[in-house]
This record gives sequence, structure tokens and C-alpha cells, in this order.
Amino acid sequence: MRAFISLDVPQFIRSKLHEFGASIPGKISIVPESNMHITLQFLGEINNASIEKAEAAIGGIHSLKFSVDVSGISFFGNESMHTIYAKINDNGASKHLYLELQQRLSENGINPQHEHSYVPHITLARVKQPSQETAAFISRNSEVSFGAFVADTVSLRQSIATALGPSYSSLYERKLL
Repeated sequence: MRAFISLDVPQFIRSKLHEFGASIPGKISIVPESNMHITLQFLGEINNASIEKAEAAIGGIHSLKFSVDVSGISFFGNESMHTIYAKINDNGASKHLYLELQQRLSENGINPQHEHSYVPHITLARVKQPSQETAAFISRNSEVSFGAFVADTVSLRQSIATALGPSYSSLYERKLL
């Protein structure tokens, strides 16, 4: 099964982000509100034994809950914009949690997949065709505020491919202290 570890984002933030995402011009695909999260580790295709190891890794983390400010939007893709996201400001707490999880997963025999350096974010939309209009909108809204919340739950989630896009289900959750 395809799995990842994430921080949960509360409904009121996801609702604001989804409403904002609907206003982004251009040829984009908006992420469903229920799928919005902050990815900490992408595990890729793993088996049931690895699920148990991932649960043990999550259960062993020592990070405390922390404040997250969701402010501003940006995009990934140097050559061609492909993902629009909301920026996360948390004084490095999610990066610390990312590194702690990476260490715990490694100790449990799981090597997470890393494509790029870690940038905490909440994906708003996938860009089907980059445009000047979309880029200008992002530039104008680079500092828009979506609110703040306390990150207090780490989840191991399964990603299930469907005809309508991915659907996520929670396999394991741990509250941060």
C-alpha cells in the first residue's frame, strides 16, 4: 500500500484554503479539502510489516505540539510551475519533527523517499498548464493569512488511487504532548 506520515490540519483552516484555492485562476486542479495536510514523510509503497514499523517510529517521537501559522502562497517548479501551496510558519518545529521521524523510521528499517529538500507546506492545487495569470495571482497573494492552529496530531495515512484522484484513510494517529 502507498503510505505517508503527516500533520493533521484542522477543518477551519482546510475550509479557508479550499475556498481560496477555488479563486486561483488558470488551468489547475484544486486539492479536495479532506486531503489537505502537511506531509512529514512520504513512505511510498510499503507492506504490512513496514506499517507496523512506521507505527512504532511514530509512537517513539518526542516532539511536542507546536503552533503553526498558515500565511502566504507560493509554488514548486523552477522550470515550470506544477504545484501551488500554502506556506507554513512554525519556527522550524515541523522540520525538527521531520528529522526526528526520519531518524526513527531509519532505526526501524524504513527508508523514506526523498525527492527534494523538506519544505513544510499544504498543497492547494496542481497546475495543469502554467500561465502568467496564475503566476501574477500567486505574486499578489504571497502573504495572505489563512489563520493559525496547534499541530498536535501525527498520522500515518494510506493513499488509495481512485478515478476522482487520491483518497486518504488514517491507519494510525499519535497525539503530540
